[in-house]
Amino acid sequence: MKTEFTPDLDIDPVPMSDRCREGMLAAGANAGYDVPELVSGAGHDPMRIAAATDAGAELATHRVASLRLGAEGVVVDEARTANVVIGADGANSVVARQLGQPRNPAGHRAVALRGYTEEAGGLDELTFDWKSAEGMAYSWAFPLAGGRANVGAIRLTDRLSGGRAALQQEMAHDLPDLYPRADSVKGHTLPLASRRPDPAPAPRALLAGDAASLINALSGEGIYYALASGAMAGHAAVTATDPGAAYRSRLRGRFAAHWRHTRAIAALLRLPGPVTSMLITADRDPETLEALLDLTLGDGTVTARRVRRAGTALARHAAARASPRAAKATRPHGDPALTRRR
Repeated sequence: MKTEFTPDLDIDPVPMSDRCREGMLAAGANAGYDVPELVSGAGHDPMRIAAATDAGAELATHRVASLRLGAEGVVVDEARTANVVIGADGANSVVARQLGQPRNPAGHRAVALRGYTEEAGGLDELTFDWKSAEGMAYSWAFPLAGGRANVGAIRLTDRLSGGRAALQQEMAHDLPDLYPRADSVKGHTLPLASRRPDPAPAPRALLAGDAASLINALSGEGIYYALASGAMAGHAAVTATDPGAAYRSRLRGRFAAHWRHTRAIAALLRLPGPVTSMLITADRDPETLEALLDLTLGDGTVTARRVRRAGTALARHAAARASPRAAKATRPHGDPALTRRR
């Protein structure tokens, strides 16, 4: 059965500056992907819904309040029965709570604020301002079309006292010329993949994306995990006799090593020094930068070769700074923008 569906959300190409767009398209091409266009986050849902309904799915809108596992299937609000339920309902997942899955503890959660400015203040490239020894802690800004900018900040909840108000103050401090309109600032809770619930609490009840705490523990990004886990969950639901076991196995096979490595690096970022060293190395070695992007935005892992290469690049930087010529070139207030990468 084909259900007609007309997206009512804007799915035009994401309105970013030409320089950012060109850089992101080039990065996709370098990674081996054919990227015809970049679509905003708000455009993802309509596109996926349209594809699903074209493939035969029936779209129904309903706010879920309860789930019950029965012999006949998964009963939703005592009104609908499904063979398999996939909870992809975000960080505050009703499905996960109904299935008895706990929320992530404070050390494995982050909070982020995002907003928009009317003017970009001359900004023409993506900017991050990292905080040393604070774990995953940074502010960002990137220009949009029309002279505006997307800005925000993210912190681990166990390293942030004062909640949202404190994070807003930090963002204003980090981005004094790019503070967003008050009505555009939105807060988000991010359950990190450093502590994950069972992605299949029952054989026919699965969790995907943020509902399964699939947020990268190094960057706070979740789109890659969400798309991958959603595809795996859907495939298991329609092909496996035990969807839960099949889904759990596929997730583990794809991400187990990646999650071990990102969890270990996330712990190191709470110590003085690693953030600065990481950014210095990535700045001086394109292969290390690519590996860092794979870890923070994809499913990359740390290999012995990558560690050796990063160590060599860092050693060269240290040797260059120790030379008399480098000492004369050093800025009077220390190393230039070590915690800021553009």
